[in-house]
Parts: sequence; structure tokens; C-alpha cells
Amino acid sequence: MFKIISNENDKLTIKNMQSDEKDVLFYVAKENPVDYFELPFSYDDGEFSILFSDVDIVFQENNLEKGKYGYFYKDINGFNRLDSLQVTTILDKKGKREQKSYFKPLNGIFKTFYPALEFFEYKVTIIMAVYNVEQFLADALNSLIVQSIGFENIQVLLVNDASPDNSKAIAIEYAKNTIILLISKTM
Repeated sequence: MFKIISNENDKLTIKNMQSDEKDVLFYVAKENPVDYFELPFSYDDGEFSILFSDVDIVFQENNLEKGKYGYFYKDINGFNRLDSLQVTTILDKKGKREQKSYFKPLNGIFKTFYPALEFFEYKVTIIMAVYNVEQFLADALNSLIVQSIGFENIQVLLVNDASPDNSKAIAIEYAKNTIILLISKTM
């Protein structure tokens, strides 16, 4: 129903909205419980598209969530008019609190089709080749351990190719740390 936006800076205009999105926007304005204005248009005669044709609208930034294939907005609280526009629209006359109530019924449906994805379970793996690096390996691993303090989802994977220096012994000693794993080739 709603266009997936590649990032929060993209502009979504009525001109490039799909017809069902236009219908939703018209429905919200038409069913508005506030009675201090009359609708200056009707959808059937095309005045709606003329009234809104040059108005850029964007989804509220505070609802931005990262989706698997780009960004989408989990909750629809209404549309914000860009500061640079000179056109006053019906949506400008509404507060964000009122707009949120208009879109509340749609949010339940929207969440059904676009569930929020959680990304904080990913683990970052740092892969280090252990190949004749005896003189630098201890310093490099100490640096990684210090930098990873406070981060639970980091691990270091050491890959030893069985080089003849003392790198393997150093790697085995550091592999006792819970964030460091060692894969060693045997000869």
C-alpha cells in the first residue's frame, strides 16, 4: 500500500504516489472529525489531485526503520510538509496528534504486512590471517580486545596456516579469550 523509500531524504509527491495511496490520503482528509473547514475539493472531479499536485510530502523521520530490502516506516503518523513549500494544505491545519489518530486504524494493517525486523542480533566477525606475524600478533590482538570491550556481538577469528614461526603459540594463548576463535591448519 505504501511506497518503500530508499532513505529518509527521498521525496514522495502526490504525482508519483500510486492511486490507492492517493485514496488513503483523500479518505483521511474526508473523514476528518475536525469541522472548522469545508473540504475545498472532491475526489471525483479531480480537484483533489490539482490541490495537492505540487505539494511534496514525506513520512515522519522518527518512524524510520531499517527493512531487509531498504527503509520502510512501521507507523504512519501522517505527512510532514517540507519547510521550503509555499502551499498551505489541509494537512497543515492539523496537529501531529490529530494526524496520528487518523492513521491509527491503518497502522494495525500496515504492521501485519510489514513486520518490524530486528537487526541487533547480528554478530560481527573480524577475520585475521596468522601468517608469519609473530612480532605484531600480540599487539594486534590486545588492540582488538580493548576495542571490543562493551560489545557482546563481536568475535575475532584467527586463521593459522601452520607457518614455521611462533604465531600459532601466541594465537593459542589468546584463543582462551571468549571472543577469539582459532582455526589452525595442521601439517
